[in-house]
Amino acid sequence: MMVAAVEQKPRVLVVLVNYNDWQNTRECLKSLKNLDYVLFDVALVDNSDKEDALVGFKRWVLHDDDDLTTAFPELVNENSSNQFQYVFGDQLDEGRMDEGSCIFYLRTQNKGFAAANNHAIRSCQDRSYQYYWLLNNDTIVRPEALSALLECASVSFSKVGIIGATIMQYYNPEKLQGIGGRYNKWLGKVSEVGANDSVSNLDHYSSSQFDYVIGASMFVSSAFVNEVGLMDDDLFLYYEELDWCLRGRKYGWTYTYCPKALVYHKQGASINREKNSRGNSELSDYYAVRNRLLIARRYFAYTLLTLYPSFIKFIITRLFYRQYDRIHMFFRILANPRRHYFEYKADRYEYT
Repeated sequence: MMVAAVEQKPRVLVVLVNYNDWQNTRECLKSLKNLDYVLFDVALVDNSDKEDALVGFKRWVLHDDDDLTTAFPELVNENSSNQFQYVFGDQLDEGRMDEGSCIFYLRTQNKGFAAANNHAIRSCQDRSYQYYWLLNNDTIVRPEALSALLECASVSFSKVGIIGATIMQYYNPEKLQGIGGRYNKWLGKVSEVGANDSVSNLDHYSSSQFDYVIGASMFVSSAFVNEVGLMDDDLFLYYEELDWCLRGRKYGWTYTYCPKALVYHKQGASINREKNSRGNSELSDYYAVRNRLLIARRYFAYTLLTLYPSFIKFIITRLFYRQYDRIHMFFRILANPRRHYFEYKADRYEYT
């Protein structure tokens, strides 16, 4: 008598990247603890530049008290019996793989968003995860989000490599951040489909309307990673998810989003802006310009004739803000877009 094989439920690795931002990371972890699907682990990559990063981890994550500031207490209060086991980088082999969940704390230098996520996947790749859920640390998720993503993955008949979520605005939860991203190759600009629309209009949108999955929540199959490879470390900040999706299309992969997977996102204001300044930070401006150029050169070289004039708005805006050094920076990027921000900074200080 033959006994039918029992289908094993997939185990998922959730990846969070922390950069001097324990309050948001802690809130995200607490929402993950309430997921109704418990076969998952968390790889927490700490890019913090402070020496006491581990102290911060223990203070903000391990410390069980009620001082967490949140707009969603119903999502972060511990309503689940799922308990996290904390495993540090040199103890990865000791982390259990049963009904409980592990948090793998991985300390590394800040080499950008893509590099941090890649480090987590490489460190845990031999643990046979079927899916990687790359999630921004300034998000919180609803309890059914992971179950919904897995359900979408199970009913996808085409070669779907990455599944997005319904990303909503944390501070205005009745409004969408977006369901996916659209890329204008002639201008090198990205936009989010459904941005600022009411959540009640969600039925008006479909996966056919976007070109890539929003990086705040990317549910990635291990088969996609094995064939396409990891994200491009060289991009450091911005356009990583677009590059990944464009590269995947060359291998025949498609993308969709899961309407029932609800994620609230604060949209990373600490990265984009500097205190006591107007407009984006210099780091943000640098990679926004640099990576627009790199993506165009890599995939759509024939659009460079329209891309270069599109930067006139950037120059005018920086003139308005009297940020004349940004205009100098812009032309230095045009001269050598392969160079990173820290290299540009080193050259600038050398000759001043």
